Amino acid sequence: MVFVPNVAQAQTDAERAALVALYDATGGDNWTENANWKSEEPVGEWYGVTVENGAVTEIYLHSNNLRGELPSEIGNLTRLEGLNLGDNSLSGAIPATIGNLTSLEVLYLRLNSLSGAIPAEIANSTSLEVLVLDNNSLSGAIPTEIGNLTNLRRLDLFNNSLSGAIPATIGNLTRLEELDLGHNFTGAIPAEIWNLTRLVELSLGGNFTGAIPAEIGNL
Repeated sequence: MVFVPNVAQAQTDAERAALVALYDATGGDNWTENANWKSEEPVGEWYGVTVENGAVTEIYLHSNNLRGELPSEIGNLTRLEGLNLGDNSLSGAIPATIGNLTSLEVLYLRLNSLSGAIPAEIANSTSLEVLVLDNNSLSGAIPTEIGNLTNLRRLDLFNNSLSGAIPATIGNLTRLEELDLGHNFTGAIPAEIWNLTRLVELSLGGNFTGAIPAEIGNL
């Protein structure tokens, strides 16, 4: 008899282990709500977890007293479409394994204490439509690879400690409707922003210098 591995079960086990790693790394015992986490109940019964077609597709733990660092195992939730951990007390870096989440459409990590650079690997998540990282302590330059996220409709990096020039590749994000880069950079407004003709909201407050060019009329 030839043993055939149960791929579906292996995926389920990997996702359960990733969720447990998230719980342990962020003080799950002290979360505001943690019903069924680390229990034998199906993970779809764990607070804030949505499962569709046997895979974890959404984690919603907004304002739930998460404290600690995001574990690298988060990248094992490869069919995740929505991750909302905003308004918590997360610290440390955004793990590079976030780039494994190629089905991710919403990444919402605002109002935490995340630090370090925005990982270039995030550009692998080409399904992203909403990327919200405002009000953290992220530093360094925006990776040029961000221009690969051509499905983005909202990009919010407000109030971090980002530096360097805004990459010209931001002009690739032609579906953007909301862009907030305020309270980060210094220098001139990058010309490529004036090509983002679908913008409905644009915030550049508290940082840029120089004249506003006539190309603002392109918006």
